[in-house]
Amino acid sequence: MPEDPELQAMDLVLTALRNLDQEAAARVMGWVGQRLGLPNRPTPAGPSGVTTNRPSANPGTFDDFVDVLDAAGPNSGVDRALVAGYWHQVIQGKGTFLGSDINTSLKDVGHGLANVTVTLRGLQRRQPALVRQVSKAGRGAQGKKTYKLTTAGEVEVRRMLGRQREGSGSE
Repeated sequence: MPEDPELQAMDLVLTALRNLDQEAAARVMGWVGQRLGLPNRPTPAGPSGVTTNRPSANPGTFDDFVDVLDAAGPNSGVDRALVAGYWHQVIQGKGTFLGSDINTSLKDVGHGLANVTVTLRGLQRRQPALVRQVSKAGRGAQGKKTYKLTTAGEVEVRRMLGRQREGSGSE
């Protein structure tokens, strides 16, 4: 099955902007938008948690976690955990997230995981890996683990969001 050209473009842009700070990335995106004559779009929540628009067919523009979860339509706890990671890392702009952050978000909407570490380990073992553990604080199994979605993980959630958009008949 051929890769979606829109997802390929998103992956290239994400890779190009990954090492820039937020202000530099915003300048680059603004310049590209002007250069291509694109309409101005509201931006998703930044580190302050303030979102400047309502949920729409444009992936990444959501006020609440439950909105992105509903839009992605994950079918399993593993996929819900992936979407929760996307919410914290990409939409909330945190860069990384704790396993406990994922489970708290999922519990709040009635989808808590029996063992978030095991679930995230499954995402790490996929090929390509969708999540990576980047640090651990504390000893033993109870140490707080910090994770980060890989580019493949971000692309997978965007694919889920795009699939739902196409199935809804909007745009």
